[in-house]
Formats: sequence, C-alpha cells, structure tokens
Amino acid sequence: MIIYLDLFIFRNLIFNMLVIFLCGKFLKQKTNIKRYFFSALFGTAYALISILIGKQFMMSNLIKIVVTLIMVLIAYLPDKVEEIFVTYFIFVLATSCIGGFFVMTDIPKTFITQFVMFILIGTVIYIFMKIYNQQKLYESYRCKIIVNIDEIELSMNAFIDTGNTLKDYISGESVIFVSMRELEKNLPENLIKILKSEVFEIEEKYYGRIKMIEYQTINQNRNILVGIKADNVIVKTEKCIIKNEKIIIAPTENKFKNYEALIGMNILEEGYVYGNTTSFETQSKKVME
Repeated sequence: MIIYLDLFIFRNLIFNMLVIFLCGKFLKQKTNIKRYFFSALFGTAYALISILIGKQFMMSNLIKIVVTLIMVLIAYLPDKVEEIFVTYFIFVLATSCIGGFFVMTDIPKTFITQFVMFILIGTVIYIFMKIYNQQKLYESYRCKIIVNIDEIELSMNAFIDTGNTLKDYISGESVIFVSMRELEKNLPENLIKILKSEVFEIEEKYYGRIKMIEYQTINQNRNILVGIKADNVIVKTEKCIIKNEKIIIAPTENKFKNYEALIGMNILEEGYVYGNTTSFETQSKKVME
C-alpha cells in the first residue's frame, strides 16, 4: 500500500484539530489555537512515527492512552484529576465517533471526500454540543456576577434574560444592563457623569472604553446608550462559573426586583469556564469586605 506522507500528515493534523476544537467547545474551554495546534501536532507525530517504525508496541493500548492523555494536557491544561478524566473521556468519545464513522461507511477514501466529511461531521457535532450547553445553562435564570472595571470590583445578583441579545455593532461585544443605583455606589463620580451623558470630557484612562451603543425599542424608536467596557465579568450559575472579557456595562434606570443586573444568554455562551465554586465564593467575600 502506498502512503503519501504529506497527505497523511495533513489529514491527521486536520482530524486532530477538529476533535480538539469540538471538545474544547463542549467543555467551554477558552480557545487557545497555539495549544490546540501543538496538541494536534503531537498526535500527528505519534501517528507518523508509528507508520515509519512499524513496531507493534507503538500501537499498544498503553501507548495510545499515554499519547491521548498528553494531547489532552497540552490542549486544555486541566488542573484537577477529575477534570483530566472527564476531558480524556470526552476526547476519546469524540475521536471514536468521528473515526468510527469513516470506518463503518463505504465512502471513497479520497482527500476531497474525507475533508468534506470532516467539515460536515464537525458542524453536526458542534451544533449538538451548542444545543446541549444551552440547555445546561438554561436550567438557572438567576446567577451571581463579579464585574471588574478599572481595578474596581462589583459583586451583584443578576437575572439571565434570554431576550437580551444587545451588542455593540462595531466591536461585537455583548451588553450587560446594571442598575444605575448600583453603579453610583461603586464607580467614581466623574465616570457616572459620563455614563449619564452629563459631561463629555473623557479622562485619558477611559479612552477607547466608553462606548456609544445604538439600540431599537419595541416601537421601532432608535436610541443611544452610553456604556463602559469592563475588564472582565465572572458569572456563577448553578452548573458552572464562566468568565467573559468582551463585555460592555450599560446603566439603566429601571428598578429590578431582587437583582441588580440583566445579562443575556450570549454572555454565557461566548465566555469560557473559569475556576470553581470555592474560588468564586472566596473572591465574592473579598469584594464584600
């Protein structure tokens, strides 16, 4: 059998990258293309060496487990033993599903057909994973958040509004509505005046962070909100803790009941898993002190 090394390397690299990317999305990991690439490259190097050496021990189950585990550690850097096992299991499951599909189906093994099938299968699995993550997040509509703005931390209760999909058209950053009363308690007076459009002279440290957000009301009227880009926002739901660094905080005069902020589902979906419940509670206590 003739094996073209360039095609062999390219196919393995694409396959590994696809599996690593899909697993990362499913696990809500922060995407790191550089780590993903090196993990895929390591797996491809193993496959290439196995073919060139042709030794039986290279294909043993023990070697395969070790290689897969190293790929998982390179790609995702799990910091707990249980996270390593869960990530490893999902990675192996995804690899088996995608690889098994090609073995079981009678599809011509040309480069074009395999590449197209990679894309189609990856798209289907990605959609499934996205739906699964949405259902997992939808289980709770109340959460706690920590907003970091210019070394100031605001800890508050928030309500997850599935209808809130407002974004800044230019940067694509999602918007969180926070009670003006809550902002007035924590932010500097000069920043509050900017958010209220009472002053238009912006301090140098806020250059590039003050955003003018256009939105449309139900009666089709167009208005402008003044907001500020947060350093990051940490959201704690019942199932997981998520960090998002692409958030704009916009004040609202609306009076909320039992919460101070209104966030959209896209803020959770576009963020990545961050820390654990214990670390969140510890950070919240520091903010409250």
